[in-house]
Amino acid sequence: MHHRRHAQPGERPRNVDWKGAAALLYGDWGTSKAYVIGLAFAVCGYSAPWPILVMSLVTALVGYNYLTICRLYPHGGGVYASLRNRSKVLSSVGAFLLMADYLVTASISALSAFYYLGVSHPVECAFAAILVIGVINFRGTKESAGLAIWISIPTMAVVLILGLVAIPHLGEAARMIQPPHGGLLKNWENLVVIMLALSGIEAIANSTGVMKLDPHSSVKFPSVNFTSKPAIYLIMAEVCVMTSLLGFAMVALPGLTVTNGEVNAMDAMGVRDYMLREMGKVFVGNQFGPLAGTISAWIISGVFGLLLLSAVNTAMVALSSLTHLMARDLELPPVFYKLNRQGVPIVGLLLSIIVPAGLILSMGDISKLADLYAVGVVGAITMNLGSTSTDFTQSIKRHERIIMFSTFLLMLSLELTLLIMKPNARIFALVVVAAGLLLRWIAKSKAKSPLLR
Repeated sequence: MHHRRHAQPGERPRNVDWKGAAALLYGDWGTSKAYVIGLAFAVCGYSAPWPILVMSLVTALVGYNYLTICRLYPHGGGVYASLRNRSKVLSSVGAFLLMADYLVTASISALSAFYYLGVSHPVECAFAAILVIGVINFRGTKESAGLAIWISIPTMAVVLILGLVAIPHLGEAARMIQPPHGGLLKNWENLVVIMLALSGIEAIANSTGVMKLDPHSSVKFPSVNFTSKPAIYLIMAEVCVMTSLLGFAMVALPGLTVTNGEVNAMDAMGVRDYMLREMGKVFVGNQFGPLAGTISAWIISGVFGLLLLSAVNTAMVALSSLTHLMARDLELPPVFYKLNRQGVPIVGLLLSIIVPAGLILSMGDISKLADLYAVGVVGAITMNLGSTSTDFTQSIKRHERIIMFSTFLLMLSLELTLLIMKPNARIFALVVVAAGLLLRWIAKSKAKSPLLR
Protein backbone atom coordinates (compact mmCIF):
# COMPACT_ATOMS: atom_id res chain seq x y z
CA MET A 1 0.00 0.00 0.00
CA HIS A 2 1.38 3.40 -0.99
CA HIS A 3 1.37 6.09 1.69
CA ARG A 4 1.66 9.77 0.90
CA ARG A 5 4.64 11.18 2.74
CA HIS A 6 3.89 14.57 4.25
CA ALA A 7 6.67 16.76 5.55
CA GLN A 8 6.46 17.26 9.30
CA PRO A 9 6.41 20.84 10.70
CA GLY A 10 9.92 22.29 10.33
CA GLU A 11 10.90 19.45 7.95
CA ARG A 12 11.67 20.41 4.37
CA PRO A 13 9.53 18.82 1.63
CA ARG A 14 11.21 16.00 -0.37
CA ASN A 15 10.19 16.98 -3.90
CA VAL A 16 13.44 17.03 -5.95
CA ASP A 17 13.77 14.05 -8.35
CA TRP A 18 16.99 12.81 -10.03
CA LYS A 19 16.58 15.21 -12.97
CA GLY A 20 16.22 18.16 -10.58
CA ALA A 21 19.17 16.93 -8.48
CA ALA A 22 21.31 16.53 -11.63
CA ALA A 23 20.36 20.00 -12.85
CA LEU A 24 21.16 21.59 -9.47
CA LEU A 25 24.49 19.71 -9.40
CA TYR A 26 25.30 20.67 -13.01
CA GLY A 27 24.50 24.26 -12.15
CA ASP A 28 27.58 24.30 -9.89
CA TRP A 29 29.81 21.40 -11.00
CA GLY A 30 29.21 21.92 -14.72
CA THR A 31 30.04 25.62 -14.73
CA SER A 32 33.70 25.30 -13.79
CA LYS A 33 34.75 24.63 -17.40
CA ALA A 34 33.42 28.08 -18.32
CA TYR A 35 36.31 29.81 -16.54
CA VAL A 36 38.79 27.11 -15.44
CA ILE A 37 39.99 26.38 -19.02
CA GLY A 38 40.97 30.01 -19.64
CA LEU A 39 42.45 30.34 -16.15
CA ALA A 40 44.58 27.22 -16.79
CA PHE A 41 46.02 28.78 -19.96
CA ALA A 42 46.77 32.01 -18.08
CA VAL A 43 48.74 29.99 -15.50
CA CYS A 44 50.32 27.22 -17.63
CA GLY A 45 50.29 28.48 -21.23
CA TYR A 46 50.49 25.73 -23.90
CA SER A 47 51.02 23.00 -21.27
CA ALA A 48 47.57 23.78 -19.75
CA PRO A 49 45.81 20.60 -21.03
CA TRP A 50 47.90 18.39 -18.70
CA PRO A 51 46.82 19.95 -15.36
CA ILE A 52 43.24 20.15 -16.74
CA LEU A 53 43.35 16.38 -17.38
CA VAL A 54 44.74 15.66 -13.89
CA MET A 55 42.08 17.94 -12.35
CA SER A 56 39.37 15.99 -14.23
CA LEU A 57 40.74 12.67 -12.93
CA VAL A 58 40.78 14.00 -9.35
CA THR A 59 37.21 15.25 -9.87
CA ALA A 60 36.09 11.78 -11.04
CA LEU A 61 37.78 10.18 -8.03
CA VAL A 62 36.04 12.55 -5.61
CA GLY A 63 32.71 12.04 -7.42
CA TYR A 64 33.04 8.26 -7.04
CA ASN A 65 33.44 8.66 -3.27
CA TYR A 66 30.35 10.88 -3.07
CA LEU A 67 28.17 8.04 -4.40
CA THR A 68 28.88 6.34 -1.06
CA ILE A 69 28.46 9.53 0.96
CA CYS A 70 25.00 10.26 -0.53
CA ARG A 71 23.95 6.68 0.29
CA LEU A 72 25.12 6.99 3.91
CA TYR A 73 23.59 10.41 4.68
CA PRO A 74 20.04 10.68 3.24
CA HIS A 75 19.13 13.57 5.58
CA GLY A 76 21.59 15.95 3.92
CA GLY A 77 24.54 17.78 5.38
CA GLY A 78 27.55 16.45 3.51
CA VAL A 79 30.65 17.13 5.63
CA TYR A 80 28.42 18.30 8.47
CA ALA A 81 26.49 15.02 8.69
CA SER A 82 29.55 12.80 8.26
CA LEU A 83 31.37 14.38 11.22
CA ARG A 84 28.39 14.68 13.61
CA ASN A 85 29.01 11.44 15.50
CA ARG A 86 32.78 12.02 15.64
CA SER A 87 33.04 15.65 16.78
CA LYS A 88 30.26 18.25 16.79
CA VAL A 89 32.76 21.13 16.79
CA LEU A 90 34.67 19.71 13.79
CA SER A 91 31.41 19.01 11.93
CA SER A 92 30.48 22.68 12.37
CA VAL A 93 33.94 23.83 11.21
CA GLY A 94 33.53 21.67 8.08
CA ALA A 95 30.10 23.19 7.46
CA PHE A 96 31.41 26.74 7.83
CA LEU A 97 34.28 25.99 5.40
CA LEU A 98 31.67 24.81 2.93
CA MET A 99 29.63 27.98 3.47
CA ALA A 100 32.74 30.03 2.61
CA ASP A 101 32.89 28.14 -0.70
CA TYR A 102 29.18 28.65 -1.45
CA LEU A 103 29.49 32.39 -0.85
CA VAL A 104 32.42 32.68 -3.31
CA THR A 105 30.70 30.32 -5.79
CA ALA A 106 27.63 32.55 -5.91
CA SER A 107 29.66 35.71 -6.50
CA ILE A 108 32.19 34.33 -9.03
CA SER A 109 29.44 32.56 -11.02
CA ALA A 110 27.26 35.68 -11.21
CA LEU A 111 30.17 37.84 -12.36
CA SER A 112 31.44 35.23 -14.87
CA ALA A 113 27.91 34.97 -16.33
CA PHE A 114 27.93 38.61 -17.39
CA TYR A 115 31.46 38.42 -18.79
CA TYR A 116 30.16 35.60 -21.01
CA LEU A 117 27.14 37.67 -21.97
CA GLY A 118 29.46 40.55 -22.90
CA VAL A 119 27.51 43.29 -21.09
CA SER A 120 29.08 46.71 -20.54
CA HIS A 121 28.57 46.75 -16.73
CA PRO A 122 29.14 43.15 -15.52
CA VAL A 123 29.59 44.07 -11.83
CA GLU A 124 26.28 45.95 -11.59
CA CYS A 125 24.44 43.22 -13.54
CA ALA A 126 25.90 40.46 -11.35
CA PHE A 127 24.80 42.35 -8.23
CA ALA A 128 21.25 42.68 -9.58
CA ALA A 129 21.18 39.00 -10.63
CA ILE A 130 22.04 37.86 -7.08
CA LEU A 131 19.00 39.79 -5.79
CA VAL A 132 16.64 38.40 -8.48
CA ILE A 133 17.76 34.76 -7.97
CA GLY A 134 17.32 35.25 -4.23
CA VAL A 135 13.70 36.33 -4.77
CA ILE A 136 13.06 33.26 -7.02
CA ASN A 137 14.45 31.03 -4.26
CA PHE A 138 11.94 32.34 -1.75
CA ARG A 139 9.36 30.43 -3.83
CA GLY A 140 10.96 27.07 -2.97
CA THR A 141 13.53 24.47 -4.10
CA LYS A 142 11.16 22.66 -6.48
CA GLU A 143 10.68 25.81 -8.58
CA SER A 144 14.39 26.60 -8.68
CA ALA A 145 15.24 22.94 -9.52
CA GLY A 146 12.69 23.06 -12.37
CA LEU A 147 14.34 26.23 -13.67
CA ALA A 148 17.76 24.55 -13.40
CA ILE A 149 16.56 21.65 -15.62
CA TRP A 150 15.45 24.07 -18.38
CA ILE A 151 18.87 25.74 -18.28
CA SER A 152 21.06 22.64 -18.00
CA ILE A 153 19.62 20.64 -20.95
CA PRO A 154 20.46 23.21 -23.69
CA THR A 155 23.85 23.87 -22.06
CA MET A 156 24.75 20.18 -22.14
CA ALA A 157 23.68 20.05 -25.80
CA VAL A 158 25.83 23.10 -26.66
CA VAL A 159 28.85 21.65 -24.80
CA LEU A 160 28.51 18.35 -26.73
CA ILE A 161 28.23 20.20 -30.08
CA LEU A 162 31.24 22.38 -29.17
CA GLY A 163 33.13 19.17 -28.34
CA LEU A 164 32.22 17.68 -31.75
CA VAL A 165 33.37 20.76 -33.71
CA ALA A 166 36.57 20.82 -31.60
CA ILE A 167 37.52 17.22 -32.53
CA PRO A 168 38.88 18.10 -36.04
CA HIS A 169 41.23 20.61 -34.33
CA LEU A 170 42.80 18.06 -31.97
CA GLY A 171 45.57 17.32 -34.52
CA GLU A 172 46.58 20.98 -34.49
CA ALA A 173 46.27 21.00 -30.68
CA ALA A 174 48.62 17.98 -30.47
CA ARG A 175 51.25 19.93 -32.47
CA MET A 176 50.89 23.04 -30.24
CA ILE A 177 50.74 21.41 -26.82
CA GLN A 178 53.89 21.61 -24.68
CA PRO A 179 55.01 19.17 -21.99
CA PRO A 180 54.68 20.34 -18.36
CA HIS A 181 57.71 22.43 -17.42
CA GLY A 182 59.12 23.94 -14.23
CA GLY A 183 59.65 20.84 -12.10
CA LEU A 184 57.37 18.79 -9.84
CA LEU A 185 56.73 21.52 -7.25
CA LYS A 186 55.80 24.14 -9.87
CA ASN A 187 53.41 21.73 -11.62
CA TRP A 188 51.81 20.82 -8.29
CA GLU A 189 51.26 24.54 -7.58
CA ASN A 190 49.74 25.02 -11.05
CA LEU A 191 47.34 22.13 -10.44
CA VAL A 192 46.29 23.59 -7.08
CA VAL A 193 45.62 27.02 -8.64
CA ILE A 194 43.15 25.58 -11.19
CA MET A 195 41.47 23.12 -8.82
CA LEU A 196 38.13 24.94 -9.15
CA ALA A 197 36.15 22.09 -10.75
CA LEU A 198 35.70 20.39 -7.38
CA SER A 199 33.25 23.04 -6.24
CA GLY A 200 29.75 21.63 -6.51
CA ILE A 201 30.11 18.03 -5.41
CA GLU A 202 29.31 18.83 -1.75
CA ALA A 203 26.15 20.58 -2.99
CA ILE A 204 24.50 17.27 -3.88
CA ALA A 205 25.41 15.73 -0.51
CA ASN A 206 23.81 18.73 1.18
CA SER A 207 20.68 18.37 -0.97
CA THR A 208 19.85 14.74 -0.08
CA GLY A 209 17.44 16.08 2.56
CA VAL A 210 15.11 17.48 -0.14
CA MET A 211 15.41 14.53 -2.59
CA LYS A 212 12.52 12.17 -3.30
CA LEU A 213 12.76 8.94 -1.32
CA ASP A 214 13.43 5.58 -3.00
CA PRO A 215 10.26 3.47 -3.51
CA HIS A 216 11.21 0.93 -0.80
CA SER A 217 12.18 3.51 1.85
CA SER A 218 10.25 5.66 4.34
CA VAL A 219 10.64 8.95 6.20
CA LYS A 220 11.80 6.92 9.22
CA PHE A 221 14.31 4.86 7.17
CA PRO A 222 15.16 7.10 4.21
CA SER A 223 17.17 6.19 1.12
CA VAL A 224 17.84 8.45 -1.89
CA ASN A 225 20.04 6.17 -4.06
CA PHE A 226 17.59 6.27 -6.99
CA THR A 227 17.89 10.08 -7.02
CA SER A 228 21.53 10.71 -6.16
CA LYS A 229 23.30 7.97 -8.20
CA PRO A 230 22.10 8.85 -11.72
CA ALA A 231 22.57 12.57 -10.96
CA ILE A 232 26.21 12.11 -9.91
CA TYR A 233 27.12 9.64 -12.71
CA LEU A 234 25.63 11.82 -15.45
CA ILE A 235 27.16 15.11 -14.35
CA MET A 236 30.52 13.58 -13.39
CA ALA A 237 30.87 12.04 -16.87
CA GLU A 238 30.01 15.33 -18.60
CA VAL A 239 32.29 17.46 -16.40
CA CYS A 240 35.36 15.19 -16.58
CA VAL A 241 35.19 14.19 -20.27
CA MET A 242 34.14 17.54 -21.76
CA THR A 243 36.46 19.68 -19.59
CA SER A 244 39.42 17.51 -20.66
CA LEU A 245 38.43 17.50 -24.35
CA LEU A 246 37.85 21.28 -24.50
CA GLY A 247 41.04 21.88 -22.48
CA PHE A 248 43.05 20.01 -25.12
CA ALA A 249 41.25 21.66 -28.06
CA MET A 250 41.82 25.17 -26.61
CA VAL A 251 45.53 25.19 -27.54
CA ALA A 252 44.57 24.88 -31.24
CA LEU A 253 43.19 28.46 -31.13
CA PRO A 254 45.52 30.66 -33.20
CA GLY A 255 47.71 33.29 -31.58
CA LEU A 256 47.02 32.72 -27.85
CA THR A 257 49.32 34.82 -25.64
CA VAL A 258 49.46 35.60 -21.91
CA THR A 259 50.00 39.19 -20.72
CA ASN A 260 49.85 40.07 -16.99
CA GLY A 261 47.62 37.11 -16.20
CA GLU A 262 45.19 37.85 -19.06
CA VAL A 263 44.86 35.72 -22.20
CA ASN A 264 44.60 37.31 -25.64
CA ALA A 265 43.72 35.58 -28.92
CA MET A 266 44.56 36.55 -32.50
CA ASP A 267 41.22 38.29 -33.06
CA ALA A 268 40.09 39.09 -29.49
CA MET A 269 41.58 40.62 -26.34
CA GLY A 270 41.00 39.33 -22.81
CA VAL A 271 39.45 35.93 -23.57
CA ARG A 272 40.55 34.26 -20.30
CA ASP A 273 37.12 34.54 -18.69
CA TYR A 274 35.10 33.44 -21.76
CA MET A 275 37.38 30.97 -23.55
CA LEU A 276 34.52 28.68 -24.65
CA ARG A 277 32.88 31.57 -26.50
CA GLU A 278 36.14 32.19 -28.41
CA MET A 279 36.42 28.45 -29.20
CA GLY A 280 32.88 28.41 -30.59
CA LYS A 281 33.54 31.48 -32.74
CA VAL A 282 36.82 30.12 -34.20
CA PHE A 283 36.04 26.40 -34.54
CA VAL A 284 32.51 26.81 -35.94
CA GLY A 285 33.67 29.76 -38.05
CA ASN A 286 36.45 27.66 -39.62
CA GLN A 287 34.02 24.92 -40.68
CA PHE A 288 30.84 26.83 -41.54
CA GLY A 289 31.92 30.42 -42.16
CA PRO A 290 32.30 33.62 -40.05
CA LEU A 291 28.54 34.22 -39.67
CA ALA A 292 28.00 30.73 -38.19
CA GLY A 293 30.99 31.36 -35.89
CA THR A 294 29.49 34.63 -34.63
CA ILE A 295 26.07 33.02 -34.07
CA SER A 296 27.62 30.09 -32.18
CA ALA A 297 29.59 32.52 -29.99
CA TRP A 298 26.32 34.25 -29.03
CA ILE A 299 24.58 30.91 -28.34
CA ILE A 300 27.49 29.81 -26.10
CA SER A 301 27.38 33.18 -24.32
CA GLY A 302 23.66 32.80 -23.70
CA VAL A 303 23.59 29.24 -22.40
CA PHE A 304 26.71 29.59 -20.26
CA GLY A 305 25.51 32.91 -18.92
CA LEU A 306 22.32 31.16 -17.79
CA LEU A 307 24.18 28.10 -16.46
CA LEU A 308 26.48 30.30 -14.40
CA LEU A 309 23.40 32.02 -12.97
CA SER A 310 22.08 28.52 -12.20
CA ALA A 311 25.31 27.96 -10.19
CA VAL A 312 24.37 31.01 -8.10
CA ASN A 313 21.03 29.31 -7.47
CA THR A 314 22.66 25.99 -6.48
CA ALA A 315 24.96 27.74 -4.00
CA MET A 316 21.99 29.57 -2.44
CA VAL A 317 19.92 26.34 -2.13
CA ALA A 318 22.87 24.47 -0.59
CA LEU A 319 23.79 27.21 1.89
CA SER A 320 20.22 27.76 3.12
CA SER A 321 19.74 23.95 3.45
CA LEU A 322 22.89 23.66 5.52
CA THR A 323 22.05 26.53 7.90
CA HIS A 324 18.56 25.05 8.44
CA LEU A 325 20.02 21.63 9.22
CA MET A 326 22.50 23.11 11.70
CA ALA A 327 19.81 25.16 13.44
CA ARG A 328 17.73 21.97 13.83
CA ASP A 329 20.71 20.44 15.68
CA LEU A 330 21.14 23.58 17.85
CA GLU A 331 24.48 24.37 16.16
CA LEU A 332 23.14 27.72 14.92
CA PRO A 333 20.64 30.10 16.59
CA PRO A 334 16.91 29.12 16.23
CA VAL A 335 16.28 32.00 13.80
CA PHE A 336 18.07 29.93 11.09
CA TYR A 337 15.44 27.18 11.52
CA LYS A 338 12.46 29.34 10.53
CA LEU A 339 10.87 28.47 7.17
CA ASN A 340 8.53 30.50 4.98
CA ARG A 341 5.27 28.99 3.60
CA GLN A 342 7.17 27.31 0.74
CA GLY A 343 9.51 25.52 3.17
CA VAL A 344 12.49 27.81 2.49
CA PRO A 345 14.88 28.75 5.35
CA ILE A 346 14.56 32.55 5.45
CA VAL A 347 17.73 33.71 7.27
CA GLY A 348 20.06 31.25 5.48
CA LEU A 349 18.77 32.46 2.13
CA LEU A 350 19.18 36.13 3.12
CA LEU A 351 22.79 35.37 4.09
CA SER A 352 23.39 33.72 0.68
CA ILE A 353 22.14 36.93 -1.02
CA ILE A 354 23.82 39.65 1.07
CA VAL A 355 27.40 38.29 1.32
CA PRO A 356 27.92 37.37 -2.39
CA ALA A 357 26.39 40.71 -3.43
CA GLY A 358 28.90 42.44 -1.13
CA LEU A 359 31.83 40.40 -2.51
CA ILE A 360 30.89 41.35 -6.08
CA LEU A 361 30.73 45.06 -5.26
CA SER A 362 33.95 45.06 -3.22
CA MET A 363 36.09 42.97 -5.63
CA GLY A 364 34.51 43.12 -9.09
CA ASP A 365 37.16 40.88 -10.70
CA ILE A 366 37.05 37.14 -11.43
CA SER A 367 40.75 36.52 -10.71
CA LYS A 368 40.40 38.26 -7.30
CA LEU A 369 37.33 36.16 -6.48
CA ALA A 370 39.09 33.00 -7.74
CA ASP A 371 41.85 33.87 -5.26
CA LEU A 372 39.32 33.35 -2.41
CA TYR A 373 38.25 30.03 -3.84
CA ALA A 374 38.91 26.37 -3.15
CA VAL A 375 40.19 26.53 0.48
CA GLY A 376 36.61 26.15 1.69
CA VAL A 377 35.41 23.35 -0.59
CA VAL A 378 38.69 21.38 -0.61
CA GLY A 379 38.77 21.64 3.20
CA ALA A 380 35.17 20.43 3.49
CA ILE A 381 35.72 17.53 1.06
CA THR A 382 38.94 16.56 2.91
CA MET A 383 37.15 16.48 6.27
CA ASN A 384 34.18 14.56 4.82
CA LEU A 385 36.33 11.87 3.16
CA GLY A 386 38.64 11.58 6.17
CA SER A 387 35.80 11.23 8.66
CA THR A 388 33.65 8.83 6.57
CA SER A 389 36.55 6.56 5.54
CA THR A 390 37.68 6.13 9.17
CA ASP A 391 34.17 5.67 10.62
CA PHE A 392 33.91 1.91 11.13
CA THR A 393 30.30 2.13 12.34
CA GLN A 394 29.28 2.83 8.72
CA SER A 395 28.57 0.02 6.24
CA ILE A 396 31.26 0.68 3.63
CA LYS A 397 32.88 -2.05 1.49
CA ARG A 398 36.61 -2.51 2.02
CA HIS A 399 37.63 -1.34 -1.48
CA GLU A 400 35.37 1.76 -1.12
CA ARG A 401 36.98 2.57 2.23
CA ILE A 402 40.55 2.20 0.87
CA ILE A 403 39.78 4.39 -2.18
CA MET A 404 38.09 6.98 0.05
CA PHE A 405 40.99 7.15 2.52
CA SER A 406 43.51 7.46 -0.36
CA THR A 407 41.44 10.30 -1.83
CA PHE A 408 41.39 11.94 1.62
CA LEU A 409 45.23 11.95 1.70
CA LEU A 410 45.36 13.53 -1.78
CA MET A 411 42.80 16.20 -0.82
CA LEU A 412 44.65 16.93 2.44
CA SER A 413 47.85 17.66 0.49
CA LEU A 414 45.86 19.96 -1.85
CA GLU A 415 44.32 21.82 1.10
CA LEU A 416 47.65 22.35 2.88
CA THR A 417 49.16 23.70 -0.36
CA LEU A 418 46.19 26.07 -0.82
CA LEU A 419 46.53 27.38 2.75
CA ILE A 420 50.20 28.18 2.12
CA MET A 421 49.81 29.58 -1.43
CA LYS A 422 46.62 31.64 -1.10
CA PRO A 423 46.68 34.04 1.87
CA ASN A 424 43.46 35.82 0.79
CA ALA A 425 41.57 32.52 0.61
CA ARG A 426 43.01 31.52 3.99
CA ILE A 427 41.86 34.80 5.59
CA PHE A 428 38.37 34.64 4.02
CA ALA A 429 37.83 31.03 5.15
CA LEU A 430 39.05 31.85 8.68
CA VAL A 431 36.71 34.86 8.93
CA VAL A 432 33.69 32.77 7.86
CA VAL A 433 34.62 29.93 10.26
CA ALA A 434 35.19 32.39 13.15
CA ALA A 435 31.83 34.11 12.52
CA GLY A 436 30.14 30.70 12.35
CA LEU A 437 31.71 29.51 15.60
CA LEU A 438 30.57 32.74 17.30
CA LEU A 439 26.97 32.06 16.15
CA ARG A 440 27.36 28.46 17.36
CA TRP A 441 28.47 29.70 20.80
CA ILE A 442 25.42 32.01 20.94
CA ALA A 443 23.14 29.07 20.01
CA LYS A 444 24.68 26.85 22.73
CA SER A 445 24.43 29.64 25.34
CA LYS A 446 20.74 30.17 24.54
CA ALA A 447 20.04 26.43 24.74
CA LYS A 448 21.64 26.27 28.22
CA SER A 449 20.17 29.43 29.73
CA PRO A 450 16.36 29.80 29.93
CA LEU A 451 16.81 33.57 30.47
CA LEU A 452 18.45 33.96 27.02
CA ARG A 453 15.72 32.13 25.11
